[in-house]
Amino acid sequence: MALTKAHSRMLENVVSAVNVKDYGAKGDGVTDDTTAIQAALDYVATNGGTLYFPAGTYMSDSLQVTPTASFKIDGIGTIKKRTNAANNMLQIQGTTLPVSVTGITLDGDFSTHAEGGQGLVGYNISNMRVDGVTITDVKNSGVIIFTDGTIYENNIIRNCTVNGESNTKNGLLIVDCTNSGIETSSVFDVTEFALELKNSCTYCWIKNSMVNGCDQQAVVLGQTTGTGPSHCDISNITIKASDGAIELSNGQYNTFNQITCDFTGAPGTINNGINCSSETKNCTFTNISMLNLPTAIYAVRFRTNNVNNFVAFSSIEKNGSGDAFVFDATAESNTVITARYSINDVLKKDLTAYISDASSGGTNAIVSLRETAYENNGTPTASNTALNDSSNAINTENKYAGKRVWNNSDDRPVYATGSGATDVWNKADGTTHNTPV
Repeated sequence: MALTKAHSRMLENVVSAVNVKDYGAKGDGVTDDTTAIQAALDYVATNGGTLYFPAGTYMSDSLQVTPTASFKIDGIGTIKKRTNAANNMLQIQGTTLPVSVTGITLDGDFSTHAEGGQGLVGYNISNMRVDGVTITDVKNSGVIIFTDGTIYENNIIRNCTVNGESNTKNGLLIVDCTNSGIETSSVFDVTEFALELKNSCTYCWIKNSMVNGCDQQAVVLGQTTGTGPSHCDISNITIKASDGAIELSNGQYNTFNQITCDFTGAPGTINNGINCSSETKNCTFTNISMLNLPTAIYAVRFRTNNVNNFVAFSSIEKNGSGDAFVFDATAESNTVITARYSINDVLKKDLTAYISDASSGGTNAIVSLRETAYENNGTPTASNTALNDSSNAINTENKYAGKRVWNNSDDRPVYATGSGATDVWNKADGTTHNTPV
């Protein structure tokens, strides 16, 4: 029977697959497998095909390859760091041929080997795919794709997990690339930055990802050299227990959308929610939520030469008073809009008291969209004092248990936990209403 094209491709994949154990690797968690793995890696990097790691723990020193053929690393095995050498665990470098690493786990075993080094490294490389890889307990970055300053392209990190175990500095990092990104990935318990695009990254992205536990900023567009990231898209990011949400340093025309940060359980000294360092310009932030923001921590701060940036908060919930919106002396023409701002569960309409603007010319603006919110419900009457006093805010959302909530838009009460059929509701115009049965 003649082979179909699909059958032919399947047969080619089987023939081209190299099992690392065929080169003498044991994967028993004891044997030094460095030489065997390096030999197998050299073979596929020269001849093409797939290097497969079956289940097992492969003890290894640093591995490095410069491919002359397209190849893939795949499997379900774990490569575990064997010595204290301050080297990267696996580095692929110097190629624009398609290369992919999928499925495997890299364990830096930092608790035993406290030297430096990264987990998985792509250096001076284009067309690299890292998919479904887990990196645990390395010292520096979990996955980093970086260059000597030359711009490379089409590098993607997706479906990856970094378990920092409070040892790893950075989670997933792309430097000096274009049309590259991080997506559908998770970073846990890192000591510096979780998700980062750095230096001259352009038209890159971080999407559909999560950070839980970060000692500094969870999402960073940073700059040490070059122009700073520009035209990058950051969207649908959930951040928990981080000391900061977003950090920008230089760069222009970046967009941030649908980002939620809950500061509950943050591990250290909390930074600003959004911190725009020098020369951040023409950036847009929309649908941003900052929850459980501590006292004296800013929701957003614009620093040196921050110009023409726009921020739209869906919600800011502070656990105490203090400035929330800060503009340094040379910040100009920046606009902040917030749909909901609360302090200790009490909604605020007038945001004037929470602004610190040291800039000249008055070109920055804060706008509250909470036109139907009232901080309290006016003077209670004798019949409703117990239900409606100054501590019970009239809100437009059914959010807080025990609050008497009146929706001015629909001219009706909204049930909140603890309300009863005989409760009296006091509207902002001074009239009272009974809750309908």
